[in-house]
Amino acid sequence: MNRLVGGWQIAGYGTSNSRWFTLPNTQWGATSPSQVYGKVPIDDCRGGQCFAGYMYYNGYLPATVIANSSGSCAASATACVKGVPSNYVPVANNINPAVIGGDANYNNTNNVIVKLKDGTNQLVAFDNGLNPLRNQSVAGPWITNLSGSIYKTVPITERLNLRINLDAFNMLNQPGVVTPSTEGIISLRNSAQGARTLQYTMRLTW
Repeated sequence: MNRLVGGWQIAGYGTSNSRWFTLPNTQWGATSPSQVYGKVPIDDCRGGQCFAGYMYYNGYLPATVIANSSGSCAASATACVKGVPSNYVPVANNINPAVIGGDANYNNTNNVIVKLKDGTNQLVAFDNGLNPLRNQSVAGPWITNLSGSIYKTVPITERLNLRINLDAFNMLNQPGVVTPSTEGIISLRNSAQGARTLQYTMRLTW
């Protein structure tokens, strides 16, 4: 009876970590204060199929892909991000904001004209190396993990012992969410950590 039910031990450890993400620093137009919404549910339908996610903060989304109250947008009736907060203003915009049917050189770009010494004009992407949002970090969603073991040692002879282990990593099977993209979106297509993993081991000692 003691070999079956006695001598079991339990051990484990858990972590709960804060995470940070950097604000987008590739837009050179007007900037606005960063605004963390938390987990506002959205549907990202830009790939022809809708995937659930969260709008976590006001990252950069072109105005042409944001759905209106009826669920459609300027680019296409289906190529939309649906559920974006009504008070959304991007933390940064392009110098040339997105417009329907705009010139390819100036539509949703940071392209500007630079006059060269010989008097000709050259179209270049603006970048002075001093983006106003450089090195700006914001607190992201926390991630938690709990792992544990149950084990015991069974004496076989005076010198020979058998140790039995059952280890569970990510015991509660918490997927966690990834940190938001530069668009401010957390996609639920991916998990921040792997699924629960079980490991069985037996060890002889003498």
